[in-house]
Parts: sequence; C-alpha cells; structure tokens
Amino acid sequence: MDKDLNRKVAELAECGCAIGSDLNEGARLAVDATGCHAVSVYAINGYGQRFELRAHSGRALAEGPVTEVEFAPELEKLLDSGGVLPEGLLGRLALSAADESFSIIYPLGSKESLKGFLLLWGAAGTLKEDILKDETRVLVAVIGAAICAAMKWHDVAKQNEQLRSEVGELQGRIKSIEKFLYLGDMAAMLAHEIKNPLVSIGGFAERLKRKMDPDSPANTYVDLMISEIERIEKIADGAFRCTGGEHMEVERQDIKGILSETLSLFGDEFERLGIEVLTELENGPLTVMADREQLKIAFDNLIANAIQSMEQGGTLAISARRDPEGVEDMLIEITDSGKGIKEGDIDSIFTPFFTTKNSGTGLGLPISNSIIAHHQGVIEVVSNGETGTTFRVRLKCCES
Repeated sequence: MDKDLNRKVAELAECGCAIGSDLNEGARLAVDATGCHAVSVYAINGYGQRFELRAHSGRALAEGPVTEVEFAPELEKLLDSGGVLPEGLLGRLALSAADESFSIIYPLGSKESLKGFLLLWGAAGTLKEDILKDETRVLVAVIGAAICAAMKWHDVAKQNEQLRSEVGELQGRIKSIEKFLYLGDMAAMLAHEIKNPLVSIGGFAERLKRKMDPDSPANTYVDLMISEIERIEKIADGAFRCTGGEHMEVERQDIKGILSETLSLFGDEFERLGIEVLTELENGPLTVMADREQLKIAFDNLIANAIQSMEQGGTLAISARRDPEGVEDMLIEITDSGKGIKEGDIDSIFTPFFTTKNSGTGLGLPISNSIIAHHQGVIEVVSNGETGTTFRVRLKCCES
C-alpha cells in the first residue's frame, strides 16, 4: 500500500471515528473519498427480508433513491463481492438510476453478518474503472467499517432510549400502584366505618316513615333522606369493591355462561333503546378460575357503560376466544357503537369517582378493573373517537 493511500486511510479512519451514529456523514465521506456522484446507505431490516434506506449524500437523483429494496437472489450474489449493477437488474430492484450511467454496490459487513450495502452512483463522465479499482475498494472498506459501527451505535442508542422509556413507564406504574394501595386501604376502612352507622340511620328513617301520617308533607323529606342514604350505601359498597375487600370464592367457571347470564339482565333495556346485540363465542370450553359473581359484576359494569353511550340505539358486539397472541390467555371484547371516549379521558376512566356523566358514582369501571386485576387479568380500552369503544379483557385460561 503506497504512502498516499496510507494517508487517505488514516484520514478516513480518523473521520470515521467522528461519525457517531450519523449515517449521512458516512455517506458524505464516501462521496468525497471515491469521487462518485452520490452514495446511498441501505441497512438490512430486523427480519432480513429487505433493505431500508438510512442515508443519502451527494447530488439528488432525478427520482430520488428508493426507500426499500427487496432481498432478491441477484442482489445477494452481488453482495458477496460487490460490483456493477446490470441495467436490467436496476429495474427489477426498483432502483432508479435516472440520469446516472451506472451504479456500484459494496456490501457492509461480512456475508455471515451482513449489515447492508453502499450504493455508489456514477456520473455520466465518471470512469467506472476509477471507482472499481483496488485503492477505491480499500477506502470504501474503511468507510464501510465506520458506517457499520455507526449502525450498531444507532441501534444501541435506540434500544437504550426504548429501555429508558420502559423503565420510566414502569416507575410511573409502581408509584400509581403504591398510591392506589394506600388509598385502597383508606377507602376500605372508611367504607367499613361509614356503612355501619348508615345501616342504623337508614333503619330509623324507615321506622319513622312507617309511623308518620301518609298525608304528612314531611314524607317528602323522609323519602329524600332514605334515597340519599341508599345512594351513600351504594358508593360505600363500590369503594369497598374497588379495594378488593370482598372475599373471593374461586372455582372453575365457564366464561361463556357468565357472559350469557350477564347479558340476559339487560334484555329489556336493549329492547327499549333499540340496541342490537351480536355475540361471537368460540366453540369449545373457555374455562377460567374465578369468582362467578364478581366476574358478573365486572362484565355488568362494562356492558352498562356501553349501553349508556348508546342512548339513541346502536350495536353491542361481544366476543370471547382464546387470545391468538397468548396461548394461555382468553380474550373477551365488548364493543359498542356509541359516542366513544375522549382521548384525554382514557387515562382517567379507571380512576375511582371519575365520571363524565351527569348522574353516576364514577365507580363502575374502577370496580370492573379491580375485579379483573384480582383475577390476574387486565382490561385494555380502545376508543375510536366518536365511533365507539372496545374494552378488551384478558384472563388466564385453565384446563376444563
């Protein structure tokens, strides 16, 4: 290797160290070192089925470099050693040379660990032999090594950023769980302490009503007092359920039977509001270890929430099947065609006492979420703006 080439290699190696994760800088170095018209950097995707454009430098091509190239057999042969792309191959690879007279491909990485390739575009007046000569190959090899390192740096940085995001999300969830547990303990205590005197007050109010003259104007106030006591009892019961304070009687249960029983409770309401019910339940057993009555309460609240969003009628679709993404999971979906949930409200719908309705306690969905969580399941919500909402309940299957 002559002194001039040694100097160029040393300079490129020094510049290559400064690339970092900037592939466009690597493409620019390739243009300067080879004297070609432009350079495109393609990286193999995670599945090894195609190459994706990651950088381009030099004069813009008439139609621009294509963003994806399929891993065709002809291309694989060229990537073994590098070389000139035949004109016929350009069309099959969907690479547009535009006003360029030729293009040369150089692999990035070895055949065993191929990272991608450089595509060097030669101008009409450029000598093909100059770009193919050994000296240029050496320079491109040095640049290619720097670009491969930049690709790894970019991938590691991306993975690191993703991990940081996931850690931050997990930390946020842990804080929310800790807060929820503290509030849950407090709510359970308050619910228990409030309910006992409420029962006494409600009992005395009923006795007072029985002793009063039916025509007494005070009956109105006594009736109001009784209804408000019942409302407070309902809130206390809901708060108690949100904390999982109820004892669970877990047995093997058929989820399809639970859904059918829950739906039957709303038959009159479906007819009154003009709601069409569509069910799609997978054939065969869908068995779960669960407290039957608690799961009925959970699905009751989810269905009631769907009905409240379809005051002018609509469609309620309920499906149950084994989750294709998890062998041991079952997936229950409850989809309505109602007005949907605002994007800003989605994160709050499982928060106790949060409600967008004029009436209601804001405890229905939190109770459902708590019950499903105590059954080691999760509820996911997908809202399509004003075109409906889907609640996805994932539970663990068990052998029937």
